[in-house]
Amino acid sequence: MVEEIKGKTISKVDIVGAGQAAAEVHEREAKEEIRSDDDKLTMAGVPVHFGGKTYYVKPLVIKAASAWRKKYTKATTELSLAAAITADNPEDFRRAMNTLAVDMPDMATELFFDYAKDLPQDEIEEIATDQDMAIAFRTVTRLAFPLLQAMTGGIVQDPSTKQ
Repeated sequence: MVEEIKGKTISKVDIVGAGQAAAEVHEREAKEEIRSDDDKLTMAGVPVHFGGKTYYVKPLVIKAASAWRKKYTKATTELSLAAAITADNPEDFRRAMNTLAVDMPDMATELFFDYAKDLPQDEIEEIATDQDMAIAFRTVTRLAFPLLQAMTGGIVQDPSTKQ
């Protein structure tokens, strides 16, 4: 997908990007293991914390994870297009800001519970903060995109090189 904004051709990758900064953060986080090799073999859940309580999110199997990634991509593509709006048109800018400030947290919560279907959504929504959800959502995206991390050297390592 390519769009023209202010006479400049921008690819979908550029739009999704506040890109370089996001990629650098993702690369840094990808190097941090969130699950041990034993956890991966037994499909153990990854801890997330809401309102001082700990819950465990289990990784999805391939078919379910693929469906979730498609939902994630659709939602984040819409958000990235909103982020590309400039202040030239006040109404467009207002809509974009509303999308980013109001819709994005709701989208993250919805996507989180789409992934973590076993968790008690009503209970968590009563005790969790937006900060809790942001951290938990980041954890879920790391579970959902292991191949991306592997391609960047984040989680697949040669055992002989472990220190």
